[in-house]
Amino acid sequence: MDTREATRNYRLNHWTEIVRECRSSGQTVAVYSMIESAKANGLNPYKYLCFIFRELPRVQFGQYPEFLEDYLPWSPDVQAVLNRAKT
Repeated sequence: MDTREATRNYRLNHWTEIVRECRSSGQTVAVYSMIESAKANGLNPYKYLCFIFRELPRVQFGQYPEFLEDYLPWSPDVQAVLNRAKT
């Protein structure tokens, strides 16, 4: 097994574990949707999910649901933070 194949297998196993942690099909669909949205917007899905899981607990969505827009993968702020991490 070469390095590229080992990396791909690791990532696949990692995503499988994330999806297993989701207890309902609705949660699974949400995770897949986040992954595909990140890909469609040119982001690394793993880094996007790490960013979301790190940042969202600090946001008061109950009081300010409009804040969610700032964390979607097409948000200029998200693009700037995650694309800056590429360099």
